[in-house]
Amino acid sequence: QLREGTQLIFTKGQTSDGAVVTNHAIPIPVDTSRKLLSANPGDKRGLVEVALPGYGKCQVPRKVLVPTEDSGLNASRQGAEPVSSLSIYFYAEAEVLDNLLSQIGWSLRSLSLQYFDRMDDEKLMMAILKWCPKLTKLSISPDAINLNRLVTTYENVTGGPKPRISSLSLIRISDIGADHGVAFAEFLGDPRSRLTQHFEELTIEAFGNDPRVTGSTMQALWIAPKHNTKLRKLKLIVPSNVLKPWKNRFRQFHCQVLPPVPVDLPSKLAFLSASCMEG
Repeated sequence: QLREGTQLIFTKGQTSDGAVVTNHAIPIPVDTSRKLLSANPGDKRGLVEVALPGYGKCQVPRKVLVPTEDSGLNASRQGAEPVSSLSIYFYAEAEVLDNLLSQIGWSLRSLSLQYFDRMDDEKLMMAILKWCPKLTKLSISPDAINLNRLVTTYENVTGGPKPRISSLSLIRISDIGADHGVAFAEFLGDPRSRLTQHFEELTIEAFGNDPRVTGSTMQALWIAPKHNTKLRKLKLIVPSNVLKPWKNRFRQFHCQVLPPVPVDLPSKLAFLSASCMEG
């Protein structure tokens, strides 16, 4: 662990003779956790390399490291407000996201990701499922994503507490996989799937002149709500030539009355009490 005010030293590179060039050190504003990357006992400067949430790799003096079992630090962390919402934009592999979420994912309820390179969709979803048990809202803005792999990972995950994602947004995507997202839509319409049991809102925003959202995608998405009583909002932003043949068909679901949801006894009594008071 690192105390508030610890100076973080960022490496810019090395000179031709091997000397390390650093930026000015900056202090951290609060106590925080860290992941130790390397601790070279031969480092004459007494520095160790660490990874910090929100900062990435940097160096700190070895003497400032505090053991995680330190009761004073734990007490100060208990008084801090945990991160519940996170939006990040990055060029990196899924492993980098995994490292970040392993530090702060436990408290996240909303996560927005925008990345600018091909991502391993399976590793991406595994990192989210592994480290974000409270997550309910997920927004992903990639150039391309394999929805089939993404949903298969979500459906087949086992062990430990897992998030119940109720809202998924796929923003500005030009490629959703070779099957045009059909397998994803089929899971969305399968009452036995985790997708159907969890999802309440779905947004798909296709981008580009030749996106992979096709008539087969629209047909599968049109069938799904017929067997899905949980989904309340479906938002599709797709090219007009793809949407036009299906526009009126999707309108049949607009303002559709959903099946009643069972209410527990305390909630019923509270409602009746409020009704009596109004009367």
